[in-house]
Amino acid sequence: MKLLNKKNVGIFLILIFAVAYFYNLEVERQELELKIQRLEVKAKDYDEKLKVCVPTSIVHETTYSSDPRTNDRLIQIVSIFNQIINASCFKSYQGIMLSNPYKDIRLGELGTRQHNLSEDEIFKGFLYEYDKGVPFLRSGWTLCEDGSLSGSIGRGTCSWHGGYAKQRGEKFNFDFAERIPNPRDKIAELLNK
Repeated sequence: MKLLNKKNVGIFLILIFAVAYFYNLEVERQELELKIQRLEVKAKDYDEKLKVCVPTSIVHETTYSSDPRTNDRLIQIVSIFNQIINASCFKSYQGIMLSNPYKDIRLGELGTRQHNLSEDEIFKGFLYEYDKGVPFLRSGWTLCEDGSLSGSIGRGTCSWHGGYAKQRGEKFNFDFAERIPNPRDKIAELLNK
């Protein structure tokens, strides 16, 4: 009789552990579903915000028809960089959302004062885009450093105008913009556990 009771107690304990184990599994499954549902809401918000992000291609997609360092060219470049400094975020070529560390930089001040690294990146990028095509124009004329044009080429060209115009700055690549995590990456991580 005692042996039978011990056997019953053992079976009863096994049943309790099994019920507790499956109960915990169900709780974990429900918690996972709730996490995924919350992340799905965040992912939809991410997708909506991404639609209004300025594409990083904005800088490199423009083909300039005007000559370097003209007023029309300046207006085009200012327009592009104003979009950059007013953007809430950026969208990379791969469709990734990036932060905007350049927000509210004042372009007009950058040539007149010391600037931090993100301001320096904007300033160099601005100069690079403005000078694209320097020193030789499609027309065959030569651009001088002071902005004047010369019909000659070779030795002595632009000697009274500061010499040949030089390309300034560096290509702007959004180096200080940081990736904003996509909630879909976390969803995929949770589902693959």
